[in-house]
Amino acid sequence: EMSMVTGVQTCALPISDGNSINPVWPSLAGQHEEYTARQLSLFKSGERKNAVMAGMVAGLNTEDMQNLGAYLPVKKPNLPQLMKT
Repeated sequence: EMSMVTGVQTCALPISDGNSINPVWPSLAGQHEEYTARQLSLFKSGERKNAVMAGMVAGLNTEDMQNLGAYLPVKKPNLPQLMKT
């Protein structure tokens, strides 16, 4: 658990509970472990291009990305709010 917390703290992602604080950014809570770790790895290597994400994962090592992958699936996703009429 401690190494997972360290990975979350090391990462600049604004996702302490896996839910986005900005409607433009995706929420990662409940996302599949392998998918999350792989996507972070692709951003870090530059194989997947996104300047914002590249900066956010720059300080992560492989263990951090795996820990985030393991941490996020157990977090409860916030359901989108229904539009008010």
